[in-house]
Amino acid sequence: MKINQKSINTLRVLSAEMIANAKTGGDTKVCFNASPILFTLFKDFYNFYGGENNINRDRFVLADNSATALYYCLLHTFGFQVTIDDLKKFGLAEGKTPISPILKSTDGVEVTIDDKGQGIATAVGLAIAEQSLAEKFNVQKFKIINNYTYCFTTNKNLEEGIAQEAMTMAGKLKLSNLILLYACDESKISENIKQKYKAMGWNVIYSLNSESYLWNKIAIGRAKLSAKPSIVIFKQKLAKKNDTTPTADSKILKKYEVEKLKADFGFNGCYNVPNDVKQLCMRTFRKLKVEYLKWERKAVLYKNTHPKLSEELNEYYVKPKIQFTKFQKNKLTDINDIDYANKLIVDFVSKSRPCLMLASTNKKFLLEQKDYERVFFDKSNYRGRTIIFGNRENAMTEIVNGISLYYLAPTYSFAPYTMAGNMLKGIERSAKMGLPTLFTFYEKSILIQKNSLFFENFEQKSLLNNLKNIQIFRPANVSELLACHAIIYESETTSCLIISSGEYPVLETSFEDAKKGAYEIGKEENPDIVLVASGSEVGLAIKLKSMLAKKIKKIKIVSIPSYEIFSKQSEKYKQATLNSNTSKLIVFDELENNIWANKIKNCIYININHYKQLNANNIETIDLQKLAKTIEQL
Repeated sequence: MKINQKSINTLRVLSAEMIANAKTGGDTKVCFNASPILFTLFKDFYNFYGGENNINRDRFVLADNSATALYYCLLHTFGFQVTIDDLKKFGLAEGKTPISPILKSTDGVEVTIDDKGQGIATAVGLAIAEQSLAEKFNVQKFKIINNYTYCFTTNKNLEEGIAQEAMTMAGKLKLSNLILLYACDESKISENIKQKYKAMGWNVIYSLNSESYLWNKIAIGRAKLSAKPSIVIFKQKLAKKNDTTPTADSKILKKYEVEKLKADFGFNGCYNVPNDVKQLCMRTFRKLKVEYLKWERKAVLYKNTHPKLSEELNEYYVKPKIQFTKFQKNKLTDINDIDYANKLIVDFVSKSRPCLMLASTNKKFLLEQKDYERVFFDKSNYRGRTIIFGNRENAMTEIVNGISLYYLAPTYSFAPYTMAGNMLKGIERSAKMGLPTLFTFYEKSILIQKNSLFFENFEQKSLLNNLKNIQIFRPANVSELLACHAIIYESETTSCLIISSGEYPVLETSFEDAKKGAYEIGKEENPDIVLVASGSEVGLAIKLKSMLAKKIKKIKIVSIPSYEIFSKQSEKYKQATLNSNTSKLIVFDELENNIWANKIKNCIYININHYKQLNANNIETIDLQKLAKTIEQL
């Protein structure tokens, strides 16, 4: 048996054994079919050496976690820090080999895996970031940035809407450094597929025999020569009715089937990697190490011949300190329009951080500049830092994750608040990967009524508040907005910034107060009630205080631009701010369920949706008289 085929069979046996022992967590048939494809990729094309220390390494995204066991086998055989013991613990959440690979938990894993098409969109984001970096820093004799993004997918991932959105974007941008490896069922292959992806702007390549290492090598090699993104289609034969092989139609093999598979391939023992197979794979590891040392020498020459560019490249990975208070004095004085102020702040931050990219569904959310084409990222200008996605909110979120993942730095995205539900999974994945992305939503307080269907922003707010490991910011004025941006910039956590619509009150506040996440507006000793609100509801609380002044003498107002930040403050500060032991706490919001009850103990929650009404001009307003009476009766 030739050594390449023996290596492929080793991967098949190992992955089948892992899935059988775990009794969950993968599809043996997918691993079996993908083994020749991914072995060829790892052996001859995927430049993985150096990890985060090598900015010029390739990126690999496994879009289908049915092949997770195979992925871990590849990492083990090609020299990553994944041991045989780790393979034996496949499926254990506390180990290095969980069912879904997790970024930073396992050596070699580039992306936290999900198999609903998100991986393809993330791969597009990685490719966008690489093209941007290459365009800025490559010169004629020094292609200092020259890497590819590879993504393995199957039918179930590729047919998802988010994958199709992302692929149309990649084709539009002509991302030649993106290669999709598509293990396609024989029944799905038709001339229509080829025409479809060609129409999207992709180069379509077939591997004439996906079982053959040689044919797979030729197909992937052709893809690397393309001036467009490439999809390499590997035809997978369907099992016949009389096919009795263990992997014909089996996700999880039984023990006797695993033993039969070993016997068929001539393997003995459990979790056994033959020495000659290991040596073959380690030769690739050593070859890539040599290539990396050559690249380092090239980087030294690049620094000597192009010192300014080299310095700028290094700055991409440094977070400079920003003086937000100085910016407030110079630029934000007397500005009350929070929407316009946000555009100014984002422009200021992006100029301070060279690698920060902006993504938006629409031009209107971005700072209006005279020359849009100069700053937009498109197929004719990879130097642009602003990407317009149009009606692709779902894919945009995952692409943003890919960009942040490549730079390990923030990417800011902008969308209408009504689209938050579509972006939820991407925000959740960003939080799981610990990416410092910012998702900005513009809230419109307009009630939409059509065919008795009511769709309001409070539904989106409830969804966002139920996510874990994210920071939510809802500022009530420009000073709070600037404080929120300062916190977001300094943190390494996924953040959501909600720009409320409506009137913004003039508040007695300061930048430092707002940075604590919550603070009292004005001073009121021993209040009878404390009105707690955020965003546009702070203005509502101020109006209510004026209306209730005759009947309730001491009313205190607390603004909470971010509860997540407030919860990190000392108990002494939290008690002094809320007076929760001596006063009635009344929280205003429009969440579907009382999330605040879990955040602030002993609070009285008032859902302001119950007090909304349409005025004569069909504009949504709050019945303040009715709301004030409710508070009086508490």
